[in-house]
Amino acid sequence: MLTLSQLALAVSLALVAFATLGWFLHWVWMRLVNPARDRLLKMRRRLRDAERARDRAENARATVEAELTRRMDELRGETEAMRRRLGGVAEGREAELGRSLQGALADSERTMVGLRNARARIAALERELNALRAGNDG
Repeated sequence: MLTLSQLALAVSLALVAFATLGWFLHWVWMRLVNPARDRLLKMRRRLRDAERARDRAENARATVEAELTRRMDELRGETEAMRRRLGGVAEGREAELGRSLQGALADSERTMVGLRNARARIAALERELNALRAGNDG
């Protein structure tokens, strides 16, 4: 049978052997698991970065859409104001041209009346000239 010191030595050696075996198995386990864990951590980090980038892109898109909507409303207002202004200018110009046309027509009518009077006067003078020539010839 074993003495007390032999038993203590055997238990101590068994504990050291089990501790060493445990450390070795832990080392092997970490070698097997860590590469997969590292890949998972890298993928998790990349996923987190991609989500942040997506959130920034969505915020930027929302900002751009809001700015675009505001600018489109502003341009619509400017366009409508310009149309009203051009419509007023066109109506004013049309009225001015109408008045000019009426004035030109009135001038034309007066010129035509003067021309008819001149032609009538020329015809009368020609008849008078012909009468005087006929009187001088005979």
